[in-house]
Amino acid sequence: MCLKKIAALVLALMMLVPSLALGEEIPSYQPGDTIDLVFTVTDNPNHAVGVTLKLDYDHSAFELISSNSVKNDAPIISADLEGIPVGKTVTVSFLVLPNASGGVYEIKILVEQAADIDENLVDGFAFSVCRVSVADTGDALARANAEIEELRRQLEQLIAEKDSLALALAESIAAAAQVTSENEALRRQLEEALLALEEANARAAAQANGNSVSQPAAPETDFTYEIQNGKATITKYTGKGGDVAIPDTLGGYPVGEIGKKAFYNCKNVTGATIPDSVTSIGYEAFRVCSSLTSVAIPNSVTSIGDSAFSGCSGLTSITIPDSVTSIESCAFYGCSSLTSVVISDGVLSIRRYAFNGCSSLTSIIIPDSVTYIDDYAFRGCSSLKSVSIPKSVTSIGFGAFNGCSSALKITVDINSYSLKYCKEHNLKYTLR
Repeated sequence: MCLKKIAALVLALMMLVPSLALGEEIPSYQPGDTIDLVFTVTDNPNHAVGVTLKLDYDHSAFELISSNSVKNDAPIISADLEGIPVGKTVTVSFLVLPNASGGVYEIKILVEQAADIDENLVDGFAFSVCRVSVADTGDALARANAEIEELRRQLEQLIAEKDSLALALAESIAAAAQVTSENEALRRQLEEALLALEEANARAAAQANGNSVSQPAAPETDFTYEIQNGKATITKYTGKGGDVAIPDTLGGYPVGEIGKKAFYNCKNVTGATIPDSVTSIGYEAFRVCSSLTSVAIPNSVTSIGDSAFSGCSGLTSITIPDSVTSIESCAFYGCSSLTSVVISDGVLSIRRYAFNGCSSLTSIIIPDSVTYIDDYAFRGCSSLKSVSIPKSVTSIGFGAFNGCSSALKITVDINSYSLKYCKEHNLKYTLR
């Protein structure tokens, strides 16, 4: 083959010029971008016969999408240069693959075959090269993943710390409640001891003076009272004790209330009958009546105050009428001989320490009206073996059954709050 023909072929190939020349700035693409390369014939060659051009590119970084000179999806550009008019364009489109590594790549057009030309002279001859840059997103993705992983780790640590703090707080609250309970019991014991000491001192002083202990004169029978809103409130019992029948009127006024500490520490009272004119039994009304064995509460009573019968260690039975809506705090605290408790349907709540220390109580049935059992309500009921809690109860306080018999079994309903409470506090239960 003559040198003239080789020169003619090279001249013809050089007339295909890519739109991105070597001297221009290298464009940058991201994975997932599309690259369109347009090659244009700038002159019509007369000396070349048919040639076949081949695309040479990195298949791990690019995927050929389309070419108007490619047949059967093969990366070949076939053209009879002599038959291509001036201005004819060849468009080649590539997709930058998602896993393409960052860097500069070359997309080349090579001579695949030339008729009547020595293959050894033209094989692999690159007449046009396009350079493209692919952004390196691998490091950024790795950094983003690392940041996400670090945020996840920090979130898990915060959750663990929150759970630890919540547990510590719950334990602190429980310990504080226990200390409060013990302090309250010590306070009551101290008050009782001081009162007993005062009485002993009074008796000793009277005996030293050769006198007997006198009781204050009562304005009417054995009671002192005051009138409020047309009703009498008993403020103090001054009688000799025994089985006391409280009158329904004093000074011509109906007795509406047994006031605060009215029978406080009346150790000589063995029984009390309350008239149906009374609607309220006040704070510590019968507290520390240690000889009191029975009391009759009528249906007219709607309120039994805090510590009303606290320390009545001789009381053996009590019936709460359905007119009472709440058994207040410490109402029967320390009634150690109490063996029978009947709570009528009407009581809504059993407050803190209501039956705390009722060590002889063996069983109790809570009516369907009750919705709330407060903290330590039955704490220290060491003989309590059977409790029936209705489905109406939706809240049971801290330590409600602490210190009860190890044989205690609570009767509950399926899917009830009380069943959940028993499971959470490892209490024995039986389903109704």
